Amino acid sequence: MSALSLSKSIFLTGALGIAPLLAQTTTPGQLDTTFPTISVTPAGAHVRTAVPQLDGNLLIAGSFGTINTNTRLHAARLLAATGTFDSYHPQFNSYVNNVVVDPDGSAIYCGAFTGVNGTTVRQYVGRFASNGTLSNTFLPAVPSIANTVAKQNNNYIVASQVGLHRYLSSGNVDNTFDDYLGNTLTNAVLHTAVQPDGNILMGGPFVATTSAVNNMYFERISGFQGKVDATFKNPILNGKVNTSSLQKDGSIIVGGAFTTVTPGGNTVGRDGLIRLLSGGTFDASFAPQLSITGGGTPSVNCIATQADGKLLVGGLFTTVGHTISGTTTSYTRRGIARFNPNGTVDPTFDAKINSAAYEVTSISILGDGKVLITGNFDYFNSVPRSSLVRLHNDTTSIVNDLRAANSTTVRWMRGGALPEITSATFQYSTNGATWFPLGTGTGTRI
Repeated sequence: MSALSLSKSIFLTGALGIAPLLAQTTTPGQLDTTFPTISVTPAGAHVRTAVPQLDGNLLIAGSFGTINTNTRLHAARLLAATGTFDSYHPQFNSYVNNVVVDPDGSAIYCGAFTGVNGTTVRQYVGRFASNGTLSNTFLPAVPSIANTVAKQNNNYIVASQVGLHRYLSSGNVDNTFDDYLGNTLTNAVLHTAVQPDGNILMGGPFVATTSAVNNMYFERISGFQGKVDATFKNPILNGKVNTSSLQKDGSIIVGGAFTTVTPGGNTVGRDGLIRLLSGGTFDASFAPQLSITGGGTPSVNCIATQADGKLLVGGLFTTVGHTISGTTTSYTRRGIARFNPNGTVDPTFDAKINSAAYEVTSISILGDGKVLITGNFDYFNSVPRSSLVRLHNDTTSIVNDLRAANSTTVRWMRGGALPEITSATFQYSTNGATWFPLGTGTGTRI
């Protein structure tokens, strides 16, 4: 469980609170059959990501031309209230990789597209207002296919096929950010994550071609100038990094398609999932096992951390396990599994993808603890489901309580299957319309 608190000289009257969530009686990982069935075309198409807006509606994006017979060129919006698709549908001329929702409700799309809505030129990145209107002022000149975008304060960090780039909220390139990475790397940057201090984690199949970058596959970059952080003890991996997840204690869970890590010259076997301490030191105690029946290298594509520290891991694998006191225990888990904070498998979460294709590409934990997953699959729990499903979670363990602990402290208690966060800010209002900042909270896991 985590607690975020803010101590200020404030005076609060009345009670602050978040209504308790209703307990579910379903098994964690079981298909939520109340969620709409999605069907996408053409053959081979699938949803790559699904991101909730502030009002609970879902922005869906990927490589598709229709959803449920509705023409939707690589993007659509699913209304939470009705389970139907509305008229919001930016039309891209190629696939979308990632979507980020801004606090004002606008959305940043990135991918392989070079045109939007038939005739408008947008080079791999475009911004749309909450009503679907394309921004005519946000025009970043991204040099290559954009794989992902992350927010850094009011800036945008874009990972592309040729490097890492920073753009201002206006869309103009930030010339203070050292973009030499694009000139010294071969292969793409697939993933970025911004740490609370502003530093940037980047992963992918990239390889350094000069001494400017001291490692391949995973790096930490100074969030201010874009230079490689020489203080970060990079793991030496033998394969690409697809994703990472920041933990409340500062550690970093790293996922990808690697089979070994070599800290300090000592090679250790790992199945696409490792934990690093905040400074980059390899944590040997974290040793989850993943494999593919019949052979092949397992791959981790996405990681979502619950507030209780448990890890939802998605990718391409069929079996997971752990070893305790010399005894190895394995479980069949196709494409998605849940691990305890110490790296052991949590057997209570059992999501059954039982189609020939079973790769999970994204995981989102919703505010009620339920889990959205996207990917390349056709059946879930033996029920036809294509590309996007919602799963039940053990929300009976959720703690979500906001209250004034005393006259100077506001405390927000969170736990269970809620999505994890890395920071929070508190505001107050006397009329529900105008809000004033109280400051940034301090988080503690208890």
